[in-house]
Amino acid sequence: MPIELKGLYISSNILYIEALKRNNLLLDKIEIFYQNRRIGIIEIRKNINDIEDLTNVKENGFYKKNYSLQQGLLMLLGKNDEKIHIGSGYYRLFRLDIYIKDLKSDKVYIIKKSVQISFEKKGFKLFIPSI
Repeated sequence: MPIELKGLYISSNILYIEALKRNNLLLDKIEIFYQNRRIGIIEIRKNINDIEDLTNVKENGFYKKNYSLQQGLLMLLGKNDEKIHIGSGYYRLFRLDIYIKDLKSDKVYIIKKSVQISFEKKGFKLFIPSI
């Protein structure tokens, strides 16, 4: 993980990023896998500096940012669960490969996260099992 990035967490359709205020990182894309098959890509291509601050409070020099995954998930999985057929009330295991590019060095970091996704009538809900 790049030195400018402290943490990356996912909860309730939100990608939380803890990063230095001034960094050279690009949140490039997120690949979504289900049953070891890539089902799609959420193209983001947004500088982490430009992502909305969750708070203006910094901890040890790191700011908390958040990026909503809701629209990307609805696009890939279907607004009415018509593409993957997760089923209401059932959690299915997915893998998210999050691509972060260091704009200084052109190095790409891939952060893999396993998440459980359940469809609800108002949209998709992500659940991260605690280990």
